[in-house]
Amino acid sequence: MHMSQMSRQDPLIENHTVDYVPLAERHGKARDLFTLWFSTNIAPLPIVTGAMVVQVFHLDLFWGLLAIALGHMVGGLVIALASAQGPRMGIPQMVQSRGQFGRYGALLIVFFAALIYVGFFISNIVLAGKSIVGIAPSVPVPASILIGALSATAIGVIGYRFIHTLNRIGTWVMGSALLAGFLYIFAHDLPADFFTRGGFNLSGWLATVSLGIIWQISFSPYVSDYSRYLPADIGITRPFFATYLGATLGTILSFTFGAVAVLATPEGTEAMAAVKQSTGWLGPILMVLFLLNIISHNALNLYGAVLSIITSIQTFASQWTPSIKVRVVLSSVVLAGCCVVALGASGLHLAVHRADPGAVAGASAMGFDQPDRFLCDQAWVLRHCLDLPCGRGDLRAVQPACDRGVFHRDHCAIAVCQYVAVCRALCQSG
Repeated sequence: MHMSQMSRQDPLIENHTVDYVPLAERHGKARDLFTLWFSTNIAPLPIVTGAMVVQVFHLDLFWGLLAIALGHMVGGLVIALASAQGPRMGIPQMVQSRGQFGRYGALLIVFFAALIYVGFFISNIVLAGKSIVGIAPSVPVPASILIGALSATAIGVIGYRFIHTLNRIGTWVMGSALLAGFLYIFAHDLPADFFTRGGFNLSGWLATVSLGIIWQISFSPYVSDYSRYLPADIGITRPFFATYLGATLGTILSFTFGAVAVLATPEGTEAMAAVKQSTGWLGPILMVLFLLNIISHNALNLYGAVLSIITSIQTFASQWTPSIKVRVVLSSVVLAGCCVVALGASGLHLAVHRADPGAVAGASAMGFDQPDRFLCDQAWVLRHCLDLPCGRGDLRAVQPACDRGVFHRDHCAIAVCQYVAVCRALCQSG
């Protein structure tokens, strides 16, 4: 009898969607928010972004770390406040937006949130697929993408409890791995210019601070989704500080690791290549752990996308309470659509590289090689997806380093600006 009661109280698959979580079903501790946001932010993307502090914004280690810490500490206040609302409201973040924008006015907010979730899900399954190929080259890219997508979907479908459980484990595993990486780097000889490469410039410092603030705020659509099951009497202070410390410490460590890794290698070394070079025998282990974390983090994107879609539908059917089956079906639909787009984009990307094989020399296992080439190819993919009337030659300005097959610290920033300009021109020409 006791076991049957436990099974009803702790279902394997989450049985709530966007409805209010009854007080009797509340569970968990505030520290679960720390582990979720700490583990989620130890990943390749924040590491590569942290490397930009040195490679793009030309800051030295001291000024770079100061800007990183300040930006994330300021931005973290926003998501911590949003997270603290979860236990009191007992509903997802996007449903809460109806309080500010109204039932129908919130639809626009929910739409853009769903778009962001889906976009990140697609990009992450492509990244996971390329990571799998880097670790096991015999696995075809399409199969690798599907493996990454199905793994993330399984986590997202099971839901809230499983996501928190994985991130409790991930905090210890990823945190220990990152600490080991730091120790390995500082235990070995550092370049003579490790502490002096770069310097202070106001524009670069402000850009780094702004990047940290924006990074934290970008998680705002997520946060209450993972605090709404906490007991209502847990208060505001504990969820606030658990979210704040987890999100800020995780990202500050990852950004710092990226900056330290590129400083520990010759100037101009690409970020993930620098991680592998500077951490020696730990490098391949870190790559495998990063792959697992990409998949785990991507489950949050699928979970959020499905909740946003349900929120949109429920706007016009207020009495409707979706079941587990609805969430599973919608997850499957999102999975199928995203896989089609990801496989198509990946196929075009590979076709571009097969047409110009000299440009892919020195590709890294994690797929972060030559960001200017990557941005150029994504603009070309965009043109195909939108059926815009321009040729690949129109995008030459976006690939200043492609023909040389090397990465220079200025090219990423230049490529980002050019990519935005090209996309705007492409859309206007359509």
